[in-house]
Amino acid sequence: MSGVWAVARYTLSQCLRMKLAAVFLAALAVTLLVLPLALEGDGTLAGRIRSVLTYSTATVSVLLSFMTVLLTVGIVAGDMQARTVFLLAVKPLPRWKYIVGRWAGVVLLDAALLAISGGAIYAVAQHLREEEALNHTDRVAVETEVFVARSAMRPRLRKDASEPIAPGTSRRWTVSGVRASPVSVEGRARLQARLTEHHAFVRGVSANLRPLLENARRRDAIAEAWITGDERGRGIRARVEAEGRRLVVVYRAGNEQLAEALRPGQSVTVVLVEHRHGGPQTRGEGAVVARESHLRAAFEALDDVADHIAVGEYVGIRGVDGRVEHFRDNRFTVRFLPRDAHRPQVADLTAGEDVPVTVRPSLQLRYELSGRGTSGGVFGQWTAGSARSPYPPLRIRRRFPAGTIDTLAIPERLVGPGGDLFVEFTNGSGVNVTVDEDTLSVLYRAGGFTGNFLRGFGLMLAQMMFLAALGVFAGSFLSFPVGCLFCAAMLPFAMMRSFIADAVKLPRHGETDPVVWIGHGAFRLMQILVPDFARTSPSDALAAGRIIPWREVIELVGLTGGLQCVLAITFACLIFRKRELARVQV
Repeated sequence: MSGVWAVARYTLSQCLRMKLAAVFLAALAVTLLVLPLALEGDGTLAGRIRSVLTYSTATVSVLLSFMTVLLTVGIVAGDMQARTVFLLAVKPLPRWKYIVGRWAGVVLLDAALLAISGGAIYAVAQHLREEEALNHTDRVAVETEVFVARSAMRPRLRKDASEPIAPGTSRRWTVSGVRASPVSVEGRARLQARLTEHHAFVRGVSANLRPLLENARRRDAIAEAWITGDERGRGIRARVEAEGRRLVVVYRAGNEQLAEALRPGQSVTVVLVEHRHGGPQTRGEGAVVARESHLRAAFEALDDVADHIAVGEYVGIRGVDGRVEHFRDNRFTVRFLPRDAHRPQVADLTAGEDVPVTVRPSLQLRYELSGRGTSGGVFGQWTAGSARSPYPPLRIRRRFPAGTIDTLAIPERLVGPGGDLFVEFTNGSGVNVTVDEDTLSVLYRAGGFTGNFLRGFGLMLAQMMFLAALGVFAGSFLSFPVGCLFCAAMLPFAMMRSFIADAVKLPRHGETDPVVWIGHGAFRLMQILVPDFARTSPSDALAAGRIIPWREVIELVGLTGGLQCVLAITFACLIFRKRELARVQV
């Protein structure tokens, strides 16, 4: 492969000397410098960062696409026009190595420019992240909706989805399979005593349970317990917490089956499963401002943990969860559950002391409401929760925006052990309201922003690899103007392939018009040969905080930068191999 590498190095140096490349490099530099200063978004910091991510990545993609096509077509076709390709006849270099080397040289230039552009965009985004937000809600949106990689779960579709929700009525949707990262282990334990109607303490934990118990205590994690209390293997599902050196089983009051299973001194089998539905937790420090009641206390955040706290979500104070009821100027009020009021972590809170604060990850409910005469918004109530979660459902009653997509934060504690969650909307207005089920989804954290950003630029590199192969193919048998026109005709099809596929109808059964069948066959062939650039563009995913999964990256890189790219290079090699470079004249 020394011949390919030699041609690739020569191509790279040749591209850097060309005026065409200099023009695109200057345009790229101006784009990266001017766009972040010119874009304001919707007036919020989150909106500005979204605008920078969207337009910067899209502009870089367009500029590099045109530069790649013009360089590859110009270099290969220019060698034929300038007669420099005649040197192949006197050098021991196979023609396929010339084609592959020209392609590799342009791809190396694209990879370098993508790395520089991506680094600049990432640095600008991180710089904007440190700027002052419009308000606390804007700051939380920056951290939980932009600098994150979220996956979406859609609810089960209802038969009455197209029917509006009448005033005073409700409609419920169920979401199942919210992905978690479970860690499970089974062991024997002995019940020490049944102390209250909500708690039971376990002692004599077997050796294989201790690591998970220590991990739960260290990470302040909530686990699930499946307790088998008799020889018939009846199981009781409950929640498990670490308290000191003991394991606390927390269950619902009034569960007679559980009360019968948890007799003091009884030997049981405990299966601990740690569920993490919303991603990593955020830890920080806080100070107790005041103790307002036995269930409510006010705190002040002492570090950046305040950027992640939102009203309605759960935070851990000394390892005990409570829901945030109010937040302003880094001060927040937490209400604990009645069953936790007697616990020393809550009962011993005193004003002035510092306490560890853990912000639980949250999910986002994405929805869109509409209705006649609802330009000023829709008054109603969203309810979210799970019948199997020990935490009470979240209820948000206010006026919601209509005609636009909005999101609501849902504490991940509300997700049931099996990943189930229900959302319900109650129409409190005087008109019929429709919930767009195509938009309705639950977003949960599935990765980080940096990894998602790198995967997105990996997709852009695969797109450039195909365009370089397309340019080499066109330059192998066409002149520079015709080759550029050919590639320019392919670009709109690649960018709008999904739209065209939806618009083009399949021939009806019994269709006899040959033009219809030929056109349909040609379109299907183009779908195989030309990639869908709408899928390889990361702009929308990065701006919306939507994850680009590895499965999709491998699929698109293997198809666009692999199969379709190899096909274009193969056709170019075959054409160039049979092409007559010069004629002998006597």
